[in-house]
Amino acid sequence: MFSPVLDDGCLVVVTGVNGYVGSYVAEKLLEKGYRVRGTVRNATRCLWLLDLFEEKYGKGKFELTVVEDMARDGAYDEAVKGASGIVHVASIVQPGPDPNLTIPPVLAGIRGILQSAIREKSMRRFVLTSSSVAVLEPTSLKQTVTVDMWNDRAVELAWAPPPFLESRGMDIYAASKVLGEKEMWSWVDREKPHFVANSVIPPVIFGKPLSTKHQGYPSTSAIPVTILENDKAAMAAFIDQFPPFFFVDVEDVARLHVAGLIHPEVMNERLFAFAGPFNRNDILAILRQLFPKRELAPEAPGLVTNESEIKPAERSEKLLQGMWGTGFRSLEITVKANVENYLGK
Repeated sequence: MFSPVLDDGCLVVVTGVNGYVGSYVAEKLLEKGYRVRGTVRNATRCLWLLDLFEEKYGKGKFELTVVEDMARDGAYDEAVKGASGIVHVASIVQPGPDPNLTIPPVLAGIRGILQSAIREKSMRRFVLTSSSVAVLEPTSLKQTVTVDMWNDRAVELAWAPPPFLESRGMDIYAASKVLGEKEMWSWVDREKPHFVANSVIPPVIFGKPLSTKHQGYPSTSAIPVTILENDKAAMAAFIDQFPPFFFVDVEDVARLHVAGLIHPEVMNERLFAFAGPFNRNDILAILRQLFPKRELAPEAPGLVTNESEIKPAERSEKLLQGMWGTGFRSLEITVKANVENYLGK
């Protein structure tokens, strides 16, 4: 065991706390005995979090604060006061076709919250939520991935000259993750802050949302549900666009954020939250085992397995095993949790 960097009861700020990942990060921190201040753009729409966490952990453990525009100078100054740690999850996840409307505000938000953090003497740790698309292109089926890799191709595509077509959106999102994480590391190298920074890099995230009543099935948590329902239109518009890639359970992603916050040996690291490879047929096979009488789509012909070697994921697995007793959840476990939650089981 180890002595956590943050003492029991310390305050941690989680940005975008109402989201799929942010809400679970808050949950795992509260489980560990920390206090959480979550930032949202609209407090009224997120009061359910106060009710949920108060019921589970008691009064005074969780609070909400509003940051309407993360790119505004000083946007996070009040939010981080008295905090010992920050998990910066908030970002622009559904960009339009114009990179100028996404990338600059994302970078400004990262710079801004780091500047707010450095003014807090109590600050010990900062963790940034990055993404697999900051590291490699999803279409890359056989690479050896190392900790110092970047998806610079996405930046080139995002900033290509007009016309700005809707098809550019994914490249813009990827570029915002590449440049956003690089911005953090450059800032740390330049400013030499008194706190330690880490990043967490998840691929496609599955697993049940914290509250489907208030969150629905956001982002990629909708994939197993859509396949279960055999929603052909949604599959054609969304799922069929996903090449064979890698997955992780949302709770494992949250746990790795906690590791980046409190583990004394995790310093200036990129934590790769890659549980294993998957493709659509793998999910179909699991659903057929769980629901043999249900009508499901046929297997997609010719799908292969992504054979990229994610070497840094071994480090993340060991952290999970050391701190929680188990490593990454399997695809079977996370898909089952996803769909059984949907079916109300």
